[in-house]
Amino acid sequence: DQIGYGGYGEVWRATDTVLTRPVAVKLLHPRYSQRSEALARFRAEARHAGGLSHENIAQVFDYGEPADGQPPYLVMELVDGPSLETVLTGGPLDDSRTMDIVAQAAAGLQAAHAAGMIHRDIKPGNLLLAPGGTVKITDFGIAHTIGSAPLTATGELIGTPGYLAPERAMGERATPASDLYSLGMLAYECLA
Repeated sequence: DQIGYGGYGEVWRATDTVLTRPVAVKLLHPRYSQRSEALARFRAEARHAGGLSHENIAQVFDYGEPADGQPPYLVMELVDGPSLETVLTGGPLDDSRTMDIVAQAAAGLQAAHAAGMIHRDIKPGNLLLAPGGTVKITDFGIAHTIGSAPLTATGELIGTPGYLAPERAMGERATPASDLYSLGMLAYECLA
C-alpha cells in the first residue's frame, strides 16, 4: 500500500520477507533515477539516516540500486502513525502535547547534530507520530554533513520556505541552530 509521496519519491508499506516484519520502502521516482543530483541526494539520505541510531529518528535498514531498471529504494522502519502535518489539519494542539512533540524532535536532532548531521528540512510533514506518542524524524534527503561538500548549487535554496531560518533564506550555510529555528516555527504552528 502506498502510504506517502513527495517531489522525488513515494513511500510504500511492505513486508521484509527475510525478517517477516513490516517496513516502509521509499522509492525514488524513475524519472529522477537517471539524474545524478537526485540520485546523489537519495544515496546521501540512505547514508545519513542509516548512520543514525536514536529512538526519535526513523531507522534505515537497507538501500539498493537494482540493475534491472527498477528505481533505487530505501527500506526503513515503518512508523504506523500520521505525520504531524496530518494531525494539525484538526487544529492547534494543546501546550503539553506540543512541548512533548518538540522535546522528542529536539532529542532526535541533538543526536543527529552530535553525529555531524544537519537535517535542513524540519517541518510537520517530516515528523511522524508513532502509536504510544513517540515522535520519529524522517526524510534526511536534503540533510548535510558538517564539513562535507554541499550537493546544493551556489545560489540554490533548498528546504521548506516557511520553516527556513533567516540566515538560510539569505543563502548562508545551515547550522544546527538552523534546525532549531525550524523546530521553533513548527512549535508555533502547533500552538497557533
